[in-house]
Amino acid sequence: MKTKVKKRDSKQTVTLFWTAVLLVMVLAAAPWALASTAENTQIVNTVNVTWDDVTGLNSYDTDATSTVTVALLPSQPNIAYAPAFISTELTAANLTYTITGTANGDDTYTIALTNPANATVGGLTLPASDTTITDLGGTTLVEPTDGSFEITVPHDGSTDTPASINSIVVDDWIVIGGTAYQVTSITEADTSTTSTIQLSNLDADLNTLPAPSGSVGDIVGEQQTITIAVTTGAFPGTDTTSVEGTHDVDATISWTGDSVPQATDTVITVRRPLLTVQKFVQVAPGSAEAPGGGNSIMVNTGSGNRMYWTNIVAPPEATLEYIIRVFNGAATDATNVVIEDTIPPFTTYVDNSMKLDPGTGVFEDLNDTTADAGETDGNTPVETIWIYAGNGGSDTDAGGNTGTGGTIAAGATSIGVFQVTIY
Repeated sequence: MKTKVKKRDSKQTVTLFWTAVLLVMVLAAAPWALASTAENTQIVNTVNVTWDDVTGLNSYDTDATSTVTVALLPSQPNIAYAPAFISTELTAANLTYTITGTANGDDTYTIALTNPANATVGGLTLPASDTTITDLGGTTLVEPTDGSFEITVPHDGSTDTPASINSIVVDDWIVIGGTAYQVTSITEADTSTTSTIQLSNLDADLNTLPAPSGSVGDIVGEQQTITIAVTTGAFPGTDTTSVEGTHDVDATISWTGDSVPQATDTVITVRRPLLTVQKFVQVAPGSAEAPGGGNSIMVNTGSGNRMYWTNIVAPPEATLEYIIRVFNGAATDATNVVIEDTIPPFTTYVDNSMKLDPGTGVFEDLNDTTADAGETDGNTPVETIWIYAGNGGSDTDAGGNTGTGGTIAAGATSIGVFQVTIY
């Protein structure tokens, strides 16, 4: 008897084992196993009961219905944070965040920005309030994709004008299988349990997309790109040497019941120009070079290379030629660069003697009374000249510093020249 019992138990064990294996295989193959169902999907169950009365002459038939509305299952969205970029002081800039919903329906998301303290550059100006994204839609596939640009999703329980599915509307971008598609039309009907969404076969750059690929239960999430304006700060007034600093921006994304901080802050590099100005002098071309001392520079203002010094010795009635060298050693352009120089005592300005190398290595002659990059106020006994250095500088020929300075690019040099005669 014991031997028979053991054989019977062995058979039962084998049978149960293969039954369990078969059940697992069936569940794994079933398209609804572990699938998601879209929010607002109406699960309607109707029961029918029929009966006869005691006489057998009358028959009856009645229905009873219950409805289950699928709830929102919140989920952390996919987030592409604003990339690092370079800016200048007190400049408006846009931070862009791309958020893709991964919930089974529409949810509300909030982007909160903070700027950790930075000792190099003054405070970054952030928006007065957080940015809220309402109705970032979502749904799920109820049929596998079939190679067309149309998908089938659950009906969301209401028929809207214009048509929408869980806040997804025409022209929205939705992500299926990691690829973003734009919605071209939506078809929904009161009597149907499903709706269809038609998609464009082009991306945002008008490149052809592959047909969407997905299985039953896959999330179809709306994608939005959000732009948040900020304004960079300034270097402290006591800082006369720094040319570069940074702002760190941390974004925290919140949704129903949870939030996530940005893992690595967005870095805004703030750069400013820092000009080095040098002034040199030599007797004007046509005279033998005067000996000099201090710092020196070799320049060809149009009559061959000559050595200019910070200090020279020259006799009365000598004509002097001044060199003003402006070098931008920073990593960003300097704009509206204006050279202003008052004619020194014991000298008179030589009319139309101004010249400018805007940064090309070639000097241009400037005229005191026509619209170019130089002008003078013509005052006596103290006269002032202005040279609008760099590229693109010009005056209005109105006299008296009415022009606009040019731009000296990062690493470039612009040189202004003018002459005076000693009494």
